[in-house]
Amino acid sequence: MKIGAILLAAGKGTRANLNIPKQFIRINGKEMWEYSFEIAYRISKVEDIIVVTLGEWIKHIEEKVGCKREKSITVIEGGNKRQESVYNALKFMSDRDIDVVAIHDTARPMVSENNFIDCINMAITHSACTVVSGVVDTMVIVRNDSIEDIAPRLVLYHVQTPQCFQFDVIWRAHNNAREKYNAYTDDATLVLKELSMDVKVVKGNRLNIKVTSSEDIELVKYLMSRK
Repeated sequence: MKIGAILLAAGKGTRANLNIPKQFIRINGKEMWEYSFEIAYRISKVEDIIVVTLGEWIKHIEEKVGCKREKSITVIEGGNKRQESVYNALKFMSDRDIDVVAIHDTARPMVSENNFIDCINMAITHSACTVVSGVVDTMVIVRNDSIEDIAPRLVLYHVQTPQCFQFDVIWRAHNNAREKYNAYTDDATLVLKELSMDVKVVKGNRLNIKVTSSEDIELVKYLMSRK
């Protein structure tokens, strides 16, 4: 069983209002993307890692990971959207005999090793899986600036990454989506909609937040300082 990992670091991070893409901001001595990379690298099951980034940052990441020789590591250019970046990486992997692939947004630097391992193991037996965390706030449906209804909190979850798939499943789903020009913001949804396939979940935790704004960066800095 050959496991691969796709680490997405190709976003421009415009919502964070920074002078460099947010994945390259230093948090407690490391660039944000490095936290996810180090987790994936130390998981013994993961043999092949592809880091997807902006073209002008490829050399920078290659220099950072150049000393890592125990696994296959490749840095490639992403696309204009997340879905295109994932497709580029899957296409690169398509002749590498990968059985299961884990896809992760490096804008989630507080991901845990267990998040990866649990998700990979579920995908090995059930084809498709995503990490989720439960909703704790009361959730409402709002229309025209008024509450229309209360959503059933017990069945609502935040979708996170990593998301893990048997390779032939995610490759087929992405090709289907490209043929029909369908766009998605995550791969679990893509598989669910394109293949009408059951996507399993494993429980993550609320700390695995996605950094989007400058406030998120400060929150992650604080949380990491407390670990």
